[in-house]
Amino acid sequence: VDEQSALNEEAMVSAISSVPTSFSSLSKAIKYSYSNRKIKNIEADCASIPSQLIKCSSFNTHNVSLFINQKSNPKDEYIWRLDLLSTKDYWKDWFLGFSKTFVSLKIPRLFAVSDIERIDKTLLIGQMQGI
Repeated sequence: VDEQSALNEEAMVSAISSVPTSFSSLSKAIKYSYSNRKIKNIEADCASIPSQLIKCSSFNTHNVSLFINQKSNPKDEYIWRLDLLSTKDYWKDWFLGFSKTFVSLKIPRLFAVSDIERIDKTLLIGQMQGI
């Protein structure tokens, strides 16, 4: 977690926009995730990707608005459960000060990262101090 990267709205929008908005099958969504992410664990993708998608045939009012907002291909069967770009207004509130707040908590914490190179200075110092 690097607050500066998280607060780089242009980069985040670009990254999110590069992801397909819909898939014709769960297996294609899993294959996409496995092929295009830094985490190379097919078991993790098989476990996590299905819960992040909605089957278009199970549309309700909320799903219809997601489908319209995501500009999905009408022939595809699955869309993302959450339109991440619609949350853009909240990103700064979510990430600004996250590291400092997390490190300063006086309760037991668990911090897991896939790569130590991807954490900011505050979290790196906290990790070295045994948080």
